[in-house]
Parts: sequence; C-alpha cells; structure tokens
Amino acid sequence: MDKGKTWTKEIEEPHSLFRGLVEQSLVGVYLFSEERFLYTNEALAKMTEHTVEEITTLKPLDLIHPQDHALVTEMIRKRMAQEIEGARCTLKGLRKDGDMIHCEVFGKRITYKGQPAILGTVIEITERVTREEQLKKRIREVEQLKRVTKQLIGLRTQKMWMDKALSLIKEVANAQVVVLYKMDSGSLSLAGVYPKGSVGCLKNLLPGECICGYAAKKERPRFSQNIFKDLQCILDPCRKGGIISFAALPLKAHDKPLGLLGIGWRQKRSFDKEDQRFFETLAGEVALGWGNALLYQEINHYAQELEEKVSQRTRELQEKLKAEKRLNAALINLLKDLDESKNRLEKTTQNLEEANRDLEAFAYTVSHDLRAPLRAMEGFSQALLEDYGDNLDDLGYEHAQRIMEAAQSMDHLIRDLLAYSRLSRQGISLQAIDLDRILRQVLDQLSEEIQGRKAHIAVEEPLGTVIGHPTLMIHVMSNLLGNALKFAKPEKTPKVRIWAQEKGEKVRLWVEDEGLGIAPQFQSRIF
Repeated sequence: MDKGKTWTKEIEEPHSLFRGLVEQSLVGVYLFSEERFLYTNEALAKMTEHTVEEITTLKPLDLIHPQDHALVTEMIRKRMAQEIEGARCTLKGLRKDGDMIHCEVFGKRITYKGQPAILGTVIEITERVTREEQLKKRIREVEQLKRVTKQLIGLRTQKMWMDKALSLIKEVANAQVVVLYKMDSGSLSLAGVYPKGSVGCLKNLLPGECICGYAAKKERPRFSQNIFKDLQCILDPCRKGGIISFAALPLKAHDKPLGLLGIGWRQKRSFDKEDQRFFETLAGEVALGWGNALLYQEINHYAQELEEKVSQRTRELQEKLKAEKRLNAALINLLKDLDESKNRLEKTTQNLEEANRDLEAFAYTVSHDLRAPLRAMEGFSQALLEDYGDNLDDLGYEHAQRIMEAAQSMDHLIRDLLAYSRLSRQGISLQAIDLDRILRQVLDQLSEEIQGRKAHIAVEEPLGTVIGHPTLMIHVMSNLLGNALKFAKPEKTPKVRIWAQEKGEKVRLWVEDEGLGIAPQFQSRIF
C-alpha cells in the first residue's frame, strides 16, 4: 500500500468524525473572521431562525443585540490582537425576526487557513434567564407585599389609612395613578385619587358602569392593556388623563364588599398570569388593611358610645336611688292619704249616685213640663192653619207655619236629649251591625219628612257590616240624614247620596247633601 494514501486516510477519518459530531450537536458552533462567518452548524442556525447559508453571509454583530455591540467588538479585537486567547460571557442575541435571546458564548482565537479566526460555541439560556428574572420579580413582589401589609395593617383610622395607602400602592405598582372607590348603598362613591388632580373621576359610579363599575358588579378583576380599545371603558376622564393601561380590582374584607381599587399606567403594559396574581394579592392586602381600619374605627366608635351610655346609665341610677328614697318617704304619707281619700271617695260616689237619680228625675220632669207647652203650641198652630188658614194672609200663614215647625224641632231636641241621657247611663256593648238594615230603619223613621220634602235619597248598597252599638248607630244615622233634609236650600229639592268606603279594617260612611253647609268659623267647634 502506498504510504501517501494511508496517511491521507488516517487524517480524513478523524476529521469526518469530528465534523459529524459538530453537525449533530445541540450546541451552536461557529467560526468567523473579523469580516464574516466562515462556518456554523444547524444548531446555531435553528437557534437564530436563519439557515446555514444565510448566516455565512452575515457579520458576527448581525446576530448580536445592539446593547452588547460594544462588548462583543472589544472582545473580538482583544482576541485578534492576541491580548487574550479565549473568553466566556453571557450575551443578548437576535433572532431573524428581531426577537432577543439570551446566550452563553465561548470563543477562542485560532489560525484558519493561515488567517486569524475565532472558533466557539453558543448555548441558548433564554428560558433560564427568564426563569431567573421571574424569580427575582416574584421575590421583589413578595417583599413589596410584605411592605404593604406591614405599613397598612396597623393603621387605626380610615384617614390614616387613606393618607398612606394610595401613595404606597402607586409606588409598589410602579403606576402613575391610583383611584379608590367605596361601596356605598349599592353604588361606588369616590374615596380618593392619588396624585390629586392627576385624573378626573366621577364622584359616583353605578355597578356595571365603565371598567371600575364592571369589575365591582362581576366581583372579579378587570385588566385592560389599552382602555381606548376596551368596550367596557365608556367614560372620558381616564382617557383625558392620559391613562392607557388599567387594572380594576374589587376590594373585599371580612366577607363584605368594601369598594374598588383602580391602578392606571400612562404607557401600555401587559398583564400575564403572574402579574394578575400579584395585583389580586395586592388588592387582598389593601382590602384587609382598609377593612381593619374601618373595623377598628367602628369598634372605637361603639366603645365611645358604650362608655357614654354607661356613664349616662350610672347617672340615671344614682338619680333613681335618690328618687326612690324620696318616694319611700312620700309613700308612707301617701298610704295615710289613701285611707282618707278612700273614705272621701265612698262619700262622693254615694253623693253622685243620689245626684244622678235626682238628675234623671229632673230630666224627665223638665222634659215632660217642656213638651206639654210645645205640644200645645204645635196643636194650636196646626188648628190655626187648618181652621183659619183661609182667613190669614200669606205672611200670617207663614208665621203660623214657622211656629208649628219650631215646636216640632224643639220636641225633637228634647227627645234626643232624653235618649242621650239614657245612653250615657247605660253600658255600651259592641256587636256586628248590618249598616244596610240600620239605614232602612232610619229611612222608615224619617219617611214622612222625606215624603213631605219630596227628597231624593240615593243609597249605594251594600254599605257593609261593622262592629258597633246598634242604638248609637241609629242615632248617628238619624241625625246625619235629618240634618241633610232639614238644612237643604229652600229653592231646591233635597238630594242625599249615601255610600260606604272601606279603608283597611275600617268603613267610612258618607252622607253627602247639597245643603247650606257649615260656616268655616264653626267647623272646628262642631267636629
């Protein structure tokens, strides 16, 4: 075998093996001079989303984020100038679409085809860096939440809480505006804006109105990356205040809705699940601090009221003790006076009974004595009209007629007085009364007067049933209907309308007429 061919084969086999290993490697491998890439494997091409052919037309800085251009340029210079042989660092790279990736890069100066070049590897660590950044962010958020809890949980009045909370929330959320609404009788009332005047907010919001009202009604947070494109944002104050992104967070403590926390940013920001979880936790800590402040303020208010009531009750008891002593002293004298009063009362009762008997006898005597001349007046005036009516002129006839009517009216008054005196001495027992039956009795009693005056009586039945005293009810109806007939206008036929109106458990009885009426100055006295 030719020695030259054997040597070439021994060289080519390891080179082919090494090239295959590089091509299948999960680590990006590159070779470049100062001007361009000389070689790259599929792993690096896939990492940057270029093809291998595309990378070989690029310069090294074309795959580096502008933030690290200066660093990479200096490291390339040092290695080409043989100031250093190799270097390892973490860089920000670029994909084909412009997205940034994080890479761990190693590069070493070599001689390639007689010229200096840099050979190295690239490992993408974007996921690891992202996790580390998220972890750092979560740690910062936990520290911020601890800070919020520590500073807000011990504030004992709503004013103290409000003065501290809004500025602290703005700082922790890295926001430009913080708004606080309080739930008040089913609506949201503005409790505070920080900084003051930074944005104009409505003093009152209804549940469902705008982003804040929507979050309060649904009782769940609302995150808006751009309120100009959010259909729930229908109010201008936030937009005029330059707010772009907004978070509306319901506040609830001790199972009671307190209100709503609004946080606004003047630049667009996204809200991933971790961000949303952070703001929800922040809202929970804020609500707990606010709820505790309100609860402490309420408890303090009740404690003051209780203390005042205890003091007042103590004073009242002391006064009562003094009064009881005075009453005990007076009670002895009162018992003595009661015995004397009892004796006087018995004598007075006996005298009243005797006076009532005398009064009753007097009433009967007087009524009898008064009715005798009245009957005479009525009889003579009637005889005068019947026997000598043709001999009297119109005025005389009218005078005789008036004498007879006056005698009849006086007789009615005396009989009513006697009836009333009997009722006043009798016990009144109540029972169910049919008003229609009572009215028929009254109409029968007044039938002659009704016919004589040619009166028109309209009754709207049924009048109903009530609880009362039959005799008193007949008396009341008779008086009402009699007055309606008696005091009608002379030139008109008396018209009376009677009906009943139910009002709850009572019945109102109406007797309506077209009579002369009662002068205003006498109404208060009569009724």
